[in-house]
Amino acid sequence: VTVGGGHMGSKLAHMNEAPFPEKLVYNFIATLTNPSDTVCDVFSGSGTTAKVSLQLGRNFTGCDIRQSQVKLSRERILEI
Repeated sequence: VTVGGGHMGSKLAHMNEAPFPEKLVYNFIATLTNPSDTVCDVFSGSGTTAKVSLQLGRNFTGCDIRQSQVKLSRERILEI
C-alpha cells in the first residue's frame, strides 16, 4: 500500500501523528467482517477505520483519550 503524497484518502489524515491510508484497512474490514457487523477501534485517531467501516456498511464504535482526535474522527466521518 502506497502512503503519503495524496494516497491517504483524506487530507484530514495528516492531522494525526500516525496516519495510515484507507486502503490499508479496507481489505481487513472487507474480509474479516460482514455487513452490519460492528468494528471497534480503541485508538481511533484520525478516523480512518471508522470511515472505511461505515463505507463498507459496517457499524463502528471507537474512542481516543485525546478530545482533539475524537473531533477529528467525527470530521472524517462527515466526508462520507
